[in-house]
Amino acid sequence: TPMLHSWFGVLGLQLSIFLRQKIITADPGQDVTLTCRAPDNNIVGKWDRADLGDEHVLLYRDEQFVPDNQHPSFKNRVDLQDRQMKDGDVSLILKNVTTADSGTYQCRVVQRDGGSFTERKSVETDLSQIQMTHGILSSLLKFCLMCKSENPIFQQFGV
Repeated sequence: TPMLHSWFGVLGLQLSIFLRQKIITADPGQDVTLTCRAPDNNIVGKWDRADLGDEHVLLYRDEQFVPDNQHPSFKNRVDLQDRQMKDGDVSLILKNVTTADSGTYQCRVVQRDGGSFTERKSVETDLSQIQMTHGILSSLLKFCLMCKSENPIFQQFGV
């Protein structure tokens, strides 16, 4: 999309990170940390979710949050684990997790040297429990929240 290209400018080296599988669990209503690490010297950190279109989960640039085009459901619910992004930590804290947080999340970082870094992760979700799984898919990591009910009689679907 044109907006993505203008945000990143000229893309340089693209890296892929291979991680061991790691599972994190949380009950609905709890906070969840989606980890993202990049080489140091980050000037912009951005978290997107595939189904949000031009809106984003979080955009952090020039040491401050950029509220423009942030999806309303994430306002006041997301934060960076380290706002200074020290040691390449661009991990996202998602507060008060619900089943509406389902989707594919992506972390992108722009570095001072003009290079770029992309990391994706995978997450599986129950109504009673969020289970996050880090794993490689097509040389990238994905965060995918997939919801299911343990009791199909009361299962509800929203649009």
